[in-house]
Amino acid sequence: EGAFGGLGRTLGRVARLAGTVAVAGLAVGLVKAGRAAVDLDRGMRNVNSIAKLSEAGLQKLTKQVLALAGPTAQAPKTLAAGLYDIVSSGFKADDAVKILAVSAKAASAGMTNTAVAAKAVTAGLDAYHLGADQARKVSDILFETVNKGVLTFEELSLQMGDLVPVSAPLGVTLEEVGAAMATLTLQGVPAAEAATRVKNTMLQLAKPSKEMTSLLHDLGFESGEAAIKAKGFAGFLQLVSDKTKGNVTETAKLTPEIRALMGIVGLTGKNLETYNAFLDDMKHAQDGAGSSARAFAEQSKSLAFQWEKAKQSL
Repeated sequence: EGAFGGLGRTLGRVARLAGTVAVAGLAVGLVKAGRAAVDLDRGMRNVNSIAKLSEAGLQKLTKQVLALAGPTAQAPKTLAAGLYDIVSSGFKADDAVKILAVSAKAASAGMTNTAVAAKAVTAGLDAYHLGADQARKVSDILFETVNKGVLTFEELSLQMGDLVPVSAPLGVTLEEVGAAMATLTLQGVPAAEAATRVKNTMLQLAKPSKEMTSLLHDLGFESGEAAIKAKGFAGFLQLVSDKTKGNVTETAKLTPEIRALMGIVGLTGKNLETYNAFLDDMKHAQDGAGSSARAFAEQSKSLAFQWEKAKQSL
Protein backbone atom coordinates (compact mmCIF):
# COMPACT_ATOMS: atom_id res chain seq x y z
CA GLU A 1 0.00 0.00 0.00
CA GLY A 2 2.87 2.29 0.85
CA ALA A 3 4.46 1.59 -2.55
CA PHE A 4 1.19 2.24 -4.36
CA GLY A 5 0.65 5.38 -2.32
CA GLY A 6 4.09 6.66 -3.33
CA LEU A 7 3.38 5.88 -6.97
CA GLY A 8 0.08 7.72 -6.74
CA ARG A 9 1.75 10.77 -5.26
CA THR A 10 4.39 10.69 -8.00
CA LEU A 11 1.80 10.41 -10.75
CA GLY A 12 -0.12 13.24 -9.18
CA ARG A 13 2.96 15.46 -9.22
CA VAL A 14 3.58 14.55 -12.87
CA ALA A 15 -0.02 15.40 -13.77
CA ARG A 16 0.16 18.74 -11.95
CA LEU A 17 3.45 19.56 -13.66
CA ALA A 18 2.04 18.61 -17.06
CA GLY A 19 -0.95 20.83 -16.39
CA THR A 20 1.32 23.72 -15.43
CA VAL A 21 3.38 23.27 -18.62
CA ALA A 22 0.22 23.11 -20.72
CA VAL A 23 -1.16 26.30 -19.15
CA ALA A 24 2.20 28.02 -19.58
CA GLY A 25 2.34 26.90 -23.22
CA LEU A 26 -1.18 28.19 -23.77
CA ALA A 27 -0.22 31.50 -22.18
CA VAL A 28 2.83 31.81 -24.41
CA GLY A 29 0.71 30.94 -27.43
CA LEU A 30 -1.88 33.57 -26.49
CA VAL A 31 0.84 36.18 -26.05
CA LYS A 32 2.29 35.36 -29.47
CA ALA A 33 -1.14 35.41 -31.07
CA GLY A 34 -1.89 38.73 -29.42
CA ARG A 35 1.37 40.20 -30.63
CA ALA A 36 0.68 38.95 -34.16
CA ALA A 37 -2.80 40.51 -34.08
CA VAL A 38 -1.37 43.83 -32.89
CA ASP A 39 1.32 43.76 -35.61
CA LEU A 40 -1.25 43.00 -38.31
CA ASP A 41 -3.60 45.73 -37.10
CA ARG A 42 -0.74 48.23 -37.05
CA GLY A 43 0.28 47.21 -40.56
CA MET A 44 -3.26 47.46 -41.90
CA ARG A 45 -3.78 50.84 -40.26
CA ASN A 46 -0.65 51.93 -42.04
CA VAL A 47 -2.15 50.69 -45.32
CA ASN A 48 -5.36 52.57 -44.59
CA SER A 49 -3.48 55.81 -44.04
CA ILE A 50 -3.18 55.77 -47.83
CA ALA A 51 -6.19 53.67 -48.90
CA LYS A 52 -8.67 55.76 -46.86
CA LEU A 53 -11.20 52.94 -46.50
CA SER A 54 -14.14 52.92 -44.13
CA GLU A 55 -13.79 50.79 -41.00
CA ALA A 56 -15.93 48.09 -42.62
CA GLY A 57 -13.83 48.29 -45.78
CA LEU A 58 -10.63 47.97 -43.80
CA GLN A 59 -11.91 44.92 -41.93
CA LYS A 60 -12.86 43.30 -45.24
CA LEU A 61 -9.39 44.01 -46.61
CA THR A 62 -7.79 42.60 -43.44
CA LYS A 63 -9.76 39.36 -43.84
CA GLN A 64 -8.55 39.10 -47.45
CA VAL A 65 -4.96 39.51 -46.27
CA LEU A 66 -5.42 36.87 -43.57
CA ALA A 67 -6.92 34.49 -46.13
CA LEU A 68 -3.65 34.63 -48.10
CA ALA A 69 -1.44 33.75 -45.12
CA GLY A 70 -1.99 29.99 -45.01
CA PRO A 71 -2.00 29.18 -48.75
CA THR A 72 1.11 31.28 -49.42
CA ALA A 73 2.94 30.50 -46.14
CA GLN A 74 3.55 34.21 -45.60
CA ALA A 75 3.04 35.90 -42.22
CA PRO A 76 0.11 38.38 -42.04
CA LYS A 77 2.45 41.12 -40.84
CA THR A 78 4.66 40.59 -43.89
CA LEU A 79 1.63 40.54 -46.19
CA ALA A 80 0.48 43.86 -44.73
CA ALA A 81 3.93 45.36 -45.37
CA GLY A 82 3.76 44.20 -48.98
CA LEU A 83 0.25 45.59 -49.35
CA TYR A 84 1.44 48.96 -48.06
CA ASP A 85 4.07 49.13 -50.82
CA ILE A 86 1.47 48.22 -53.45
CA VAL A 87 -1.06 50.79 -52.27
CA SER A 88 1.75 53.36 -52.04
CA SER A 89 2.40 52.73 -55.72
CA GLY A 90 -1.05 54.07 -56.55
CA PHE A 91 -3.16 50.90 -56.78
CA LYS A 92 -6.66 50.87 -55.28
CA ALA A 93 -7.50 48.31 -52.60
CA ASP A 94 -9.23 45.77 -54.88
CA ASP A 95 -6.38 45.80 -57.39
CA ALA A 96 -3.78 45.87 -54.62
CA VAL A 97 -5.09 42.58 -53.20
CA LYS A 98 -4.76 40.92 -56.61
CA ILE A 99 -1.16 42.10 -56.88
CA LEU A 100 -0.53 41.04 -53.28
CA ALA A 101 -1.72 37.50 -54.03
CA VAL A 102 0.73 37.23 -56.95
CA SER A 103 3.53 38.79 -54.90
CA ALA A 104 2.97 36.51 -51.91
CA LYS A 105 3.20 33.39 -54.07
CA ALA A 106 6.27 34.84 -55.78
CA ALA A 107 7.83 35.45 -52.38
CA SER A 108 7.34 31.86 -51.23
CA ALA A 109 8.43 30.50 -54.60
CA GLY A 110 11.52 32.73 -54.59
CA MET A 111 12.36 32.17 -50.91
CA THR A 112 11.99 35.81 -49.92
CA ASN A 113 9.30 37.90 -48.24
CA THR A 114 6.19 39.51 -49.67
CA ALA A 115 7.48 43.07 -49.27
CA VAL A 116 10.51 42.35 -51.47
CA ALA A 117 8.44 40.55 -54.11
CA ALA A 118 5.72 43.23 -54.08
CA LYS A 119 8.25 45.99 -54.75
CA ALA A 120 9.60 44.08 -57.74
CA VAL A 121 6.18 43.32 -59.23
CA THR A 122 4.81 46.83 -58.68
CA ALA A 123 8.00 48.35 -60.10
CA GLY A 124 7.38 46.43 -63.32
CA LEU A 125 3.69 47.34 -63.40
CA ASP A 126 4.26 51.03 -62.71
CA ALA A 127 7.22 51.47 -65.08
CA TYR A 128 5.40 49.88 -68.01
CA HIS A 129 1.99 51.33 -67.07
CA LEU A 130 0.37 47.93 -66.67
CA GLY A 131 -2.77 47.09 -64.71
CA ALA A 132 -3.13 44.69 -61.80
CA ASP A 133 -4.21 41.93 -64.19
CA GLN A 134 -0.65 41.93 -65.60
CA ALA A 135 0.99 41.18 -62.23
CA ARG A 136 1.35 37.49 -63.10
CA LYS A 137 3.05 38.37 -66.38
CA VAL A 138 5.67 40.46 -64.56
CA SER A 139 6.20 37.72 -61.98
CA ASP A 140 6.54 35.05 -64.68
CA ILE A 141 9.20 37.04 -66.54
CA LEU A 142 11.14 37.56 -63.30
CA PHE A 143 11.07 33.84 -62.56
CA GLU A 144 12.08 32.93 -66.08
CA THR A 145 15.05 35.27 -65.67
CA VAL A 146 16.01 33.44 -62.48
CA ASN A 147 15.53 30.06 -64.21
CA LYS A 148 17.86 30.93 -67.09
CA GLY A 149 20.41 33.07 -65.26
CA VAL A 150 22.56 32.55 -62.18
CA LEU A 151 20.83 34.72 -59.56
CA THR A 152 18.11 34.46 -56.96
CA PHE A 153 14.63 35.95 -57.14
CA GLU A 154 15.50 38.30 -54.30
CA GLU A 155 18.70 39.46 -55.99
CA LEU A 156 16.76 40.24 -59.16
CA SER A 157 13.94 41.92 -57.23
CA LEU A 158 16.37 44.29 -55.53
CA GLN A 159 17.66 45.48 -58.94
CA MET A 160 14.26 46.23 -60.48
CA GLY A 161 14.23 49.77 -59.12
CA ASP A 162 17.39 50.55 -61.10
CA LEU A 163 16.47 48.75 -64.30
CA VAL A 164 12.87 49.47 -65.25
CA PRO A 165 12.88 53.28 -64.80
CA VAL A 166 15.44 53.31 -67.62
CA SER A 167 14.17 50.44 -69.79
CA ALA A 168 10.48 51.35 -69.96
CA PRO A 169 10.80 54.97 -71.18
CA LEU A 170 13.43 53.90 -73.70
CA GLY A 171 11.17 51.20 -75.14
CA VAL A 172 13.19 48.21 -73.94
CA THR A 173 10.71 45.49 -72.94
CA LEU A 174 10.79 43.66 -69.63
CA GLU A 175 11.43 40.44 -71.55
CA GLU A 176 14.53 42.04 -73.12
CA VAL A 177 15.74 43.21 -69.71
CA GLY A 178 15.23 39.73 -68.27
CA ALA A 179 17.11 38.08 -71.14
CA ALA A 180 20.01 40.52 -70.66
CA MET A 181 20.20 39.84 -66.91
CA ALA A 182 20.09 36.07 -67.47
CA THR A 183 22.78 36.22 -70.16
CA LEU A 184 25.23 38.30 -68.11
CA THR A 185 24.79 36.40 -64.84
CA LEU A 186 25.28 33.12 -66.73
CA GLN A 187 28.76 34.44 -67.54
CA GLY A 188 29.52 34.77 -63.82
CA VAL A 189 28.64 38.44 -63.41
CA PRO A 190 26.97 39.09 -60.00
CA ALA A 191 23.36 40.27 -60.17
CA ALA A 192 24.03 43.84 -58.97
CA GLU A 193 26.92 44.31 -61.43
CA ALA A 194 24.90 42.75 -64.25
CA ALA A 195 22.08 45.22 -63.55
CA THR A 196 24.54 48.12 -63.69
CA ARG A 197 25.92 46.90 -67.03
CA VAL A 198 22.44 46.48 -68.52
CA LYS A 199 21.37 49.89 -67.24
CA ASN A 200 24.50 51.62 -68.52
CA THR A 201 24.14 49.94 -71.90
CA MET A 202 20.63 51.36 -72.15
CA LEU A 203 21.81 54.78 -71.00
CA GLN A 204 24.36 54.75 -73.82
CA LEU A 205 21.40 54.58 -76.17
CA ALA A 206 19.56 57.35 -74.37
CA LYS A 207 22.66 59.56 -74.51
CA PRO A 208 24.99 58.01 -77.10
CA SER A 209 28.66 58.87 -77.45
CA LYS A 210 29.85 60.65 -80.57
CA GLU A 211 30.99 57.32 -82.01
CA MET A 212 27.70 55.59 -81.17
CA THR A 213 25.75 58.50 -82.67
CA SER A 214 27.79 58.19 -85.85
CA LEU A 215 27.05 54.45 -86.02
CA LEU A 216 23.33 55.05 -85.48
CA HIS A 217 23.28 57.68 -88.23
CA ASP A 218 25.12 55.32 -90.58
CA LEU A 219 22.40 52.76 -89.90
CA GLY A 220 19.67 55.30 -90.61
CA PHE A 221 18.57 56.19 -87.08
CA GLU A 222 18.46 59.65 -85.57
CA SER A 223 18.82 58.36 -82.01
CA GLY A 224 19.18 55.26 -79.89
CA GLU A 225 15.53 55.52 -78.94
CA ALA A 226 14.58 55.54 -82.64
CA ALA A 227 16.70 52.42 -83.20
CA ILE A 228 14.96 50.58 -80.35
CA LYS A 229 11.55 51.66 -81.61
CA ALA A 230 12.35 50.27 -85.06
CA LYS A 231 14.42 47.20 -84.16
CA GLY A 232 13.93 46.56 -80.46
CA PHE A 233 16.78 46.21 -77.97
CA ALA A 234 17.59 42.78 -79.39
CA GLY A 235 17.71 44.27 -82.87
CA PHE A 236 20.08 47.00 -81.70
CA LEU A 237 22.40 44.38 -80.21
CA GLN A 238 22.34 42.53 -83.51
CA LEU A 239 23.30 45.69 -85.40
CA VAL A 240 26.22 46.36 -83.06
CA SER A 241 27.31 42.73 -83.23
CA ASP A 242 27.28 42.83 -87.03
CA LYS A 243 29.28 46.06 -87.02
CA THR A 244 31.94 44.98 -84.53
CA LYS A 245 31.96 41.23 -85.28
CA GLY A 246 32.03 40.75 -81.51
CA ASN A 247 35.48 42.31 -81.33
CA VAL A 248 36.11 44.01 -77.96
CA THR A 249 38.49 46.60 -79.42
CA GLU A 250 35.95 47.61 -82.05
CA THR A 251 33.16 47.70 -79.49
CA ALA A 252 35.27 49.88 -77.17
CA LYS A 253 35.35 52.55 -79.89
CA LEU A 254 31.58 52.97 -79.49
CA THR A 255 31.50 53.82 -75.80
CA PRO A 256 33.99 55.29 -73.33
CA GLU A 257 31.96 54.04 -70.33
CA ILE A 258 33.50 50.79 -69.08
CA ARG A 259 30.34 49.17 -67.70
CA ALA A 260 28.33 49.98 -70.81
CA LEU A 261 31.18 48.49 -72.81
CA MET A 262 31.15 45.32 -70.71
CA GLY A 263 27.38 45.16 -71.07
CA ILE A 264 27.51 45.37 -74.86
CA VAL A 265 30.39 42.90 -75.06
CA GLY A 266 28.50 40.49 -72.80
CA LEU A 267 25.40 40.64 -75.00
CA THR A 268 26.90 40.63 -78.51
CA GLY A 269 29.23 38.44 -80.53
CA LYS A 270 29.07 34.82 -79.41
CA ASN A 271 26.85 35.82 -76.47
CA LEU A 272 24.10 37.13 -78.74
CA GLU A 273 22.89 33.62 -79.56
CA THR A 274 22.37 32.93 -75.85
CA TYR A 275 20.60 36.27 -75.41
CA ASN A 276 18.20 35.58 -78.29
CA ALA A 277 17.41 32.10 -76.96
CA PHE A 278 16.68 33.53 -73.51
CA LEU A 279 14.56 36.29 -75.03
CA ASP A 280 12.40 33.66 -76.69
CA ASP A 281 12.07 31.90 -73.32
CA MET A 282 10.94 35.18 -71.71
CA LYS A 283 8.23 35.56 -74.34
CA HIS A 284 6.91 32.12 -73.37
CA ALA A 285 7.20 32.60 -69.60
CA GLN A 286 3.41 32.57 -69.22
CA ASP A 287 2.87 29.39 -71.20
CA GLY A 288 0.92 26.72 -69.33
CA ALA A 289 0.77 27.40 -65.61
CA GLY A 290 3.54 29.98 -65.95
CA SER A 291 7.06 30.17 -64.53
CA SER A 292 5.87 31.59 -61.17
CA ALA A 293 3.29 28.85 -60.61
CA ARG A 294 5.80 26.12 -61.46
CA ALA A 295 8.33 27.55 -59.00
CA PHE A 296 5.62 27.91 -56.33
CA ALA A 297 4.45 24.33 -56.84
CA GLU A 298 8.00 23.04 -56.36
CA GLN A 299 8.68 25.11 -53.23
CA SER A 300 5.32 24.13 -51.72
CA LYS A 301 6.60 20.54 -51.48
CA SER A 302 9.35 21.55 -49.07
CA LEU A 303 9.15 20.89 -45.33
CA ALA A 304 9.92 24.57 -44.66
CA PHE A 305 6.91 25.67 -46.72
CA GLN A 306 4.59 23.09 -45.14
CA TRP A 307 5.70 24.09 -41.64
CA GLU A 308 5.23 27.79 -42.31
CA LYS A 309 1.87 27.12 -43.99
CA ALA A 310 0.68 25.24 -40.90
CA LYS A 311 1.82 28.06 -38.62
CA GLN A 312 0.10 30.75 -40.67
CA SER A 313 -3.07 28.67 -41.05
CA LEU A 314 -3.29 28.47 -37.27
